[in-house]
Amino acid sequence: MSQRIWLITGVSTGFGRELTQPLLAKSTLAGFFD
Repeated sequence: MSQRIWLITGVSTGFGRELTQPLLAKSTLAGFFD
């Protein structure tokens, strides 16, 4: 599951880091605690 989260995080960073920052923060935390 964590691999999928990291993949989404990477894609989001590529498309719009500023727009997805809040989502990235949640995804990153979810990846750490998954």
